Amino acid sequence: MSLRLLCFASLIVGFFCQRDQNLQQPIASNQNSQLNQNFPNGESNPGQFANNANQGSPEISPRKMAPVNEIPSAKFNNPPLGAAKPVGPKNLISETPECGADVRRICPESMLSSNFNILTCLAQRQDDSDLSDICHTYVWEYKRQMSTDSRFTPMLAETCKEETDQIIRDGSCGTADETQKNLVSCLMLHKNTLKSPTDSKCRHMVNRISLIVFQDYRLISGFYENCKDDVAKLRCGSIDIDQNPAHSQGYTIECLREKFKQVSPECKKEIFLVAELQADDFNLDRSLYFACRDDRTQMCGDVTAGQGKVFECLMDKMNDPKMSTECKTALSSREKLMVEDPKVSFPLREYCMEDLERFKGDCDFDHMVEDHSKMASMLLCLELKQRNGKPLTAKCVTAMKGARKMLMSDYELNPAIVKHCSEVIKDECGGLEKGGKTLHCLMKVGKSRERGSLNLEKDYPKCFKSIEFLIRSVNPVDDISTDAVLMEACKPTLDRLCRRPNGGYVEDPVGCLFEKIDEDAMTDECEEILLEISYFTARDWALDRKLFRACSLDAKEKCSVDKWPAKMDQSSHGEIFACLYRHINHESASLKLSDKCTAEVIRVMKNRAVSVGLNPYIEFQCRQNLAEYCSDPEITNNRKELECLQDIYSIESVRGSENNAKVLTKECKAALKNYTKVETEEIEINRKLYKSCKPLIETYCAEEKNKATNQGELFNCMVAHKTERDVSEICAAGIEHMQLIQLKDFEFDRKFKKMCREDVSEYCPEAKSKDEVVTCLSKTIRDDKVQGRNARISEECQTELKRPLQERYEDVKLDRSVHRVCKYDIQEHCKGVKSGQGRLLECLKDKKEVLRVECRRALFEREEEEMSEPDKEQEKDFVLNRMCKGMIREYCPDEENTLKCLWRHRNEKDFDDRCLKIVHKRMITKGEDVRLNADMFKSCQVDIQKECRSELEQAKDKSKEPNNVEEYQGVVINCLRKKFAEKKLTEKCSAQVRQFIRASAQEWKMDFKLRMACKAVVKDMCSDRAPSKVEECLKEKFLSGELSDSVDPNGKCRDEVKRVLDEGALDIQADPVLQKTCSLDIEHVCSSVTPGNGRQVTCLIEKMQSGVQITADCKKMLNDRLQMWRMAGSQMQSLQSMSDLMVQVSESPNRHYFLTIFGMLITFIFVGGLCFGRVTKRVAREMKSR
Repeated sequence: MSLRLLCFASLIVGFFCQRDQNLQQPIASNQNSQLNQNFPNGESNPGQFANNANQGSPEISPRKMAPVNEIPSAKFNNPPLGAAKPVGPKNLISETPECGADVRRICPESMLSSNFNILTCLAQRQDDSDLSDICHTYVWEYKRQMSTDSRFTPMLAETCKEETDQIIRDGSCGTADETQKNLVSCLMLHKNTLKSPTDSKCRHMVNRISLIVFQDYRLISGFYENCKDDVAKLRCGSIDIDQNPAHSQGYTIECLREKFKQVSPECKKEIFLVAELQADDFNLDRSLYFACRDDRTQMCGDVTAGQGKVFECLMDKMNDPKMSTECKTALSSREKLMVEDPKVSFPLREYCMEDLERFKGDCDFDHMVEDHSKMASMLLCLELKQRNGKPLTAKCVTAMKGARKMLMSDYELNPAIVKHCSEVIKDECGGLEKGGKTLHCLMKVGKSRERGSLNLEKDYPKCFKSIEFLIRSVNPVDDISTDAVLMEACKPTLDRLCRRPNGGYVEDPVGCLFEKIDEDAMTDECEEILLEISYFTARDWALDRKLFRACSLDAKEKCSVDKWPAKMDQSSHGEIFACLYRHINHESASLKLSDKCTAEVIRVMKNRAVSVGLNPYIEFQCRQNLAEYCSDPEITNNRKELECLQDIYSIESVRGSENNAKVLTKECKAALKNYTKVETEEIEINRKLYKSCKPLIETYCAEEKNKATNQGELFNCMVAHKTERDVSEICAAGIEHMQLIQLKDFEFDRKFKKMCREDVSEYCPEAKSKDEVVTCLSKTIRDDKVQGRNARISEECQTELKRPLQERYEDVKLDRSVHRVCKYDIQEHCKGVKSGQGRLLECLKDKKEVLRVECRRALFEREEEEMSEPDKEQEKDFVLNRMCKGMIREYCPDEENTLKCLWRHRNEKDFDDRCLKIVHKRMITKGEDVRLNADMFKSCQVDIQKECRSELEQAKDKSKEPNNVEEYQGVVINCLRKKFAEKKLTEKCSAQVRQFIRASAQEWKMDFKLRMACKAVVKDMCSDRAPSKVEECLKEKFLSGELSDSVDPNGKCRDEVKRVLDEGALDIQADPVLQKTCSLDIEHVCSSVTPGNGRQVTCLIEKMQSGVQITADCKKMLNDRLQMWRMAGSQMQSLQSMSDLMVQVSESPNRHYFLTIFGMLITFIFVGGLCFGRVTKRVAREMKSR
């Protein structure tokens, strides 16, 4: 192998040792001091080389070394003119006529007594034009002749005996014979692994040899032989050694490096080998040394040479504007060699070779992924091994960090990107810019989804994949310092938001930046660059180290992930992470993620919620829909792509695909469903909503928030409190948006799904969306109640159903079936009404009579559902519950039927006016259709079929007409009222009708027929009366004759007033004015009379007519009522049957008198029958005798 190129160094040092006896003793300290005055930092001082050696580094794999006698001697012509005599080992260069004057002029006097020191002195000079040609020739000939001298090896073996023995024992350079033959080469390669002191004579000798070797490529025999044709072809210097060339040819090597791609394979190997040997010491790379000597003094003056430290320091400063262009160019050239051969990097070679040796075969970066740099491939392979349970040494991990930083500093260090992305760089990134900005430009192009922009993944897939591979290899989010562009952009934000009390940054700076991305201190530049890099890191779940550690076992068990990654260049679209979050709250305990993994998945999902691009699985599955529907700048600039997709997804649940202009693909729907399901269960994932609702959460939902996995409880709590007065509109709107999304699928509501899954499967199998499921279950419960059947829906489901029912009563937008058919009515009649808090639904109810038929029918269905369970009205009726919250707490805390209770207490002095208004509205609704009055409908089922069948059929037929709604419009209730007056109803039904009549007397609008017949009259004549006084106003107008044909042309209002008068005659409580006026008289003279059936009214009239003392107001009111009843033709005093007579007698105050007369009459008839029976019926004597 080419390591034989160093064997000639043995002869060089042998020559020096023969000539300079001082090498057998350490160089004097005063000599070193003088050298230090001439060479900065002492790295060029031969006496200081030993101090720069490293100890304990991992060894390099041995190469086969050529013996000294196999190195071909250079062929020279006769000595050039001017050489007085052949040079030899006994000649001191400073005393020769060829070089004496030049050497004494150039080198310090202290160095003139040693040829080794003289050569070292000459090697430190960048410009050797002041050296005469004859001296140039002499120095070259001196070195050349040394290559034929065989006296050195025994001397070196004696000087480095301990080191040689160690190498032989370790077998680092082969057998003992091979080690002796290649001693210098072996010592140079392994000097940092030797156990000898750093200031030993052996180390000192090897370091000085290295400096001489690398000053001229022609001294490297293998390099010269394998690269001489490339030097000539690429014009990288003179190869004619018979000319009088300068003794320093380091720039030839640099030229070959710059034209590396054009160099032959054999020469490339030699270039790499030289670079590897130079990796230890900055001084050994002569062209780099001279290009960066001043920069090294200014920027890295305190860095000791050796172990590649100066290289590392200078590379860290490459973006410093103070660095010279020459130095940057030289460093860039060396970096390109490093990425192609990681062994050129001293830290990687020394600290990672041991690990690579362990993984030999798996991490053979000489045969890694095509087009990608060997360094990137090696880093990824080592990371792969570490992630899969094979730890690396700490020093190797540190070395990898430096390599990653270098790869992120310049796109040109990534050959795959140069090859596949050059056109994109030219068109999109404004040319070839370095410093890592070009890489970020490519990332920005890669994540862009704006309409009309370049789709990098689709249009340039190899370029996209190359960037993805680089990011996977470097993983800047794991260590932000590896990405100089990201670090520079985000440093102000990190300094303000992510510092610990001790001054350092938090453990996860990138995670901190994501958490603070919405803070005012977050700059636009930092946010943009953070999203650029995260777009690519998000594609591979394992790049998040904490996530990988917490979830590797879960990924293996739940997602069939054996190792990471399956292939190093395998592309990913987030499939594994998508699989993980699908299992966060899996119903099966065996498939549910561990708590540790769940916490990490939620953390990552929260960070990635910033942009759809950070959810690669959704982006990949929805790429077509994103481009088609969600690529407008207004959406992309505000990062609302995910919301856009979810809106389309939820709208389809109402309209259906056939009626929706925007239709998502099947794959996109599936991806959105899985994500949204988790999002609704763990609401903190929705960072925008979580931030806007933080005050609500801390005030009302702290307990739910503190749970490790709240499984939707936190969001349910937020929904329950979103109408609180201290909740912002932004928060309420965000909650509403999530509620709308939940309507797409009832599985989005975890608790609801858990409680009702079996019921839905059995009774609502056709229902798909949550809205349809809620409607179906509610209807089933209502039907069971009305028909008196045992409840089919489980108690757990019924209890859980209350919440979604109340939610859609709170906001009609959450009731998709109603909102769809009422959308135009809302725009026309409720345009200025805000959604939420039941406002829109109340507006529609208020405008019911002018709504379109479809809307009114849908609204009736909801009213029927709302009123179906009278003992649970408060649970469903959001507005009643909200407006009457205080009154319920004060008057009805334990009442089952809240509405009835509130109605009873409506006249309380401190009763809230807003609550009273809602209570009246709900009572009015009960009078519009018997089905909206659940108590009456249930109690009067038999009576309706028996007594009001024709009216019911008539109402049904009318409701089926195209332009009619399905309401009975008071027809059935009015029939029941008439039958009640006729005393034809069952006792159970009569009680409900009587109760309703009494209530409608207090709120005239409850009497639907009266309201519709007298609407115009009330507006003209009684508009100034309270609801409880309107009936009395109509009675007064009837008595005064004002309800004439001119006011009531068809007489319908008069007929309804007559009916009301009849009802009042039968039950004084149905005539609240008469009852209130005569309440004292009833208590005084009719206290024993049971209310109902006109008994108390009859009692009062009889007492008044019999002269019993009655109050004047009551007497006047009774006389007015008698006149009204006569005008109305009231049948109040007529007896319809014997039973009526018996009831009247039994309840009369003079019942004893009537009973006595009745008894005497019966006795008279009986006695008369006994006395006159034979007279009326004679029987023949014969018949009697039988």
